[in-house]
Amino acid sequence: MSDFIYHYPTLYPGILLKRYKRFFADVQLTSGEIVTAHCPNTGPMKGVYIPGNPVQLSKTDNPKRKLAYTWEMIQLHDNEPTWVGVNTGLPNKIIKLALQKYIFPELGRYDEVKSEVVYGQDRKSRVDFCLLSEEKAINLSNQLDTTPFPLEDCWNKNRRDKAVRCGGSLRYSNCRAENAEERAKERLVILDGNKSNYVEIKNKSLLMKDNRPIYLEVKNTTWTDKRLALFPDTETTRGQKHLRELMAILPQNRGVMLYFINRSDCTHFAPGDNADPIYGKLLRQALSMGLEVLPCRFETTPVGVKYLGLAELQI
Repeated sequence: MSDFIYHYPTLYPGILLKRYKRFFADVQLTSGEIVTAHCPNTGPMKGVYIPGNPVQLSKTDNPKRKLAYTWEMIQLHDNEPTWVGVNTGLPNKIIKLALQKYIFPELGRYDEVKSEVVYGQDRKSRVDFCLLSEEKAINLSNQLDTTPFPLEDCWNKNRRDKAVRCGGSLRYSNCRAENAEERAKERLVILDGNKSNYVEIKNKSLLMKDNRPIYLEVKNTTWTDKRLALFPDTETTRGQKHLRELMAILPQNRGVMLYFINRSDCTHFAPGDNADPIYGKLLRQALSMGLEVLPCRFETTPVGVKYLGLAELQI
């Protein structure tokens, strides 16, 4: 995907001198001037806070702001030179823009995007986004090739996208499944309860009639081990609570944890067990209960932010 989801305003390059009191960062601009910028990241910034590295600042003309500059990104050299976004206020804004453009096909179809929705067992939590669908049930009768074919006989040159029994398992589109019925749900449906005959769905998306609300939480991710993105980078009781809240709404609703990998040099994602083993345990438990995890890779540059696709999940 080549389009920018988000465009930065004019940025000012400089060199990071120091960060202190969590919210302040001293930066020497290319002009030689030393300015104090707001640091919009309250975490430890593990592996990201490196004095002497290039940074980019944005600037506001708002007279009510005590600090005109905001620290937006830093360039790291863990792999190839890579800009890493440090403004934790941006990921939710970017994800909202992405949701409005339907950039994530894994979410399916939805009609409304709501932000900061109250939910949870005590109704005191807020989820980043709630996606709602108004789609009605679809009659599939006109979307089927109703000519049945035996599963064992369907493999030939004209039906290479169908299924075939192979060594006691089912091979389907270069995939394997031990249970033929489970794989059939991807593109084939059983006809009239006869488990030996199948019909082909002409439009696969018509099988996706899941109208459950989607509760989606976003987590900014910058800590890495080589090309493996890790979250969290410190113990997070708040993050643990978010996982418990999402587990509580399953399976009546869909729960999605979206990890915003705010750098382009990572290809894989895993929970940061060394920083917070409880979070890692909860994430694996949530996955077993049906939580959906989207480790989304983004490229951050001084021009803007692009979506690169999903990282490989390592659990």
